[in-house]
Amino acid sequence: MLRSSKAACDRSGARAFWVCASAILLSMPCAAQRDMPSFYTGQDYGASLYISIKPQDFTLERLVHLAQALRLRRPEQKNFGVFFFSSDEAASYFQPPVEGLRGTPLMARQFHAYYSFEEAKHEESLSIMPLGYYHSLLETKMDVPLVGKPHCRLEIQSRCLISALNTMAYPSRAISARASGRIVLAGMIERDGGVAGIHIDEVDVRPDKWKSRLASAAMGDLRTWHFDAGSRTDNFRITYSYFINPLLPKGGTSEEWIDPNEVRVGANPPK
Repeated sequence: MLRSSKAACDRSGARAFWVCASAILLSMPCAAQRDMPSFYTGQDYGASLYISIKPQDFTLERLVHLAQALRLRRPEQKNFGVFFFSSDEAASYFQPPVEGLRGTPLMARQFHAYYSFEEAKHEESLSIMPLGYYHSLLETKMDVPLVGKPHCRLEIQSRCLISALNTMAYPSRAISARASGRIVLAGMIERDGGVAGIHIDEVDVRPDKWKSRLASAAMGDLRTWHFDAGSRTDNFRITYSYFINPLLPKGGTSEEWIDPNEVRVGANPPK
């Protein structure tokens, strides 16, 4: 029903598009309308909104349903966008960088999705940025309405990674001790997209005394991950590799995603 209604709108012309769009939203199943999450409005620019929702509400369908509902409240806007954050503070105060100056890193990390609508072009899309504003290379843009099961740049078991709230930590004392190695963690993606049952599967760290510290850092990061909702639970394994990289600035750190199953965290000791 939803797909055929969208096709009819595309043929009807821009002036009738809002009427069609309203009909599409009203044609959503009642369950879909009830599934729209509560939200907090931080910044309101008329044609765009900065809002925050709870991390557990970051699912593809909920983001789309909420964005469309907000758009239909403002039929005068020919172009409309919604910026989704995971904290009220970020929704209230985040500003994109200007002239090469980076904004607040934490707030940038809490920006996870962007909805865009352009009436004249009949274009509607949702972009997912699991690692936040400054990791656009890992962005996945998908057309709305969603058709089938979308695939994302970062996904496990065909479940899109929607948010990873932490900057991956390399414990400062471990850096000073030049501790390095790999931690393999295993766990389960629950139906609501959260991760559970995280446990250590393999550890290979030198010096030995830093095994528990690096393992704890990896587990702390993984616990903040949130995937798209699914019809079943899915098991997974992921490797965190910690290494000393003398090419980085003194005291600098880096994070690199090979794919969601392998994360590399580098650091260069300050001295």
